[in-house]
Amino acid sequence: MSKVLILLSLSLSSALALPNYAKEKPASPGIDYDKDNAANHKAAEPLASYSNPQPAYKSAPVTSYKPAPAAPSYEAHPGMPYDYGYAVKDQKAGLDYGQKEKSDGNVVTGEYRVLLPDGRTQIVSYRADANGYVAEVSYEGVAKPYVAPAKAAYASAPQPAYAPAPQPTYSSPAPAPQPKYTPQPTYTY
Repeated sequence: MSKVLILLSLSLSSALALPNYAKEKPASPGIDYDKDNAANHKAAEPLASYSNPQPAYKSAPVTSYKPAPAAPSYEAHPGMPYDYGYAVKDQKAGLDYGQKEKSDGNVVTGEYRVLLPDGRTQIVSYRADANGYVAEVSYEGVAKPYVAPAKAAYASAPQPAYAPAPQPTYSSPAPAPQPKYTPQPTYTY
């Protein structure tokens, strides 16, 4: 509602700030308006004042402000000890990876292994505690140079043998029989 009132008051103040053209001097040559001469000057009639009545708005009922409830505080619980691990090894698909992790509730230690495309195994050993996360990366094996797999040899499709289409033979049709003329009998009356 306050935005509406501010907008109305701004538009009203800008309307009242417009110049009053009835009191200004017209740009007419030969008339001296600076002198108070009744012959040369007509007294300006005052303009009727315009009042802009404010619409009557019903005010919304006043409600008391209630702050949002405080966020719940969470208690810090000690970490729980755990130990887990998994591994995937499928030589036919070329998969070999896994992870082992252990925690005493405060410090987490572990490692994970991944078989890289060059034949090496990447091992990441890590430790996470109150001071942060520290990881050490190492590799097992020797990198083999990449050899692209051989392209499949496809036999080229045989080229179709195109034989020229047989030429059509045209025979002249027999001439159409000529109609026979039979004279119409003539009648005399």
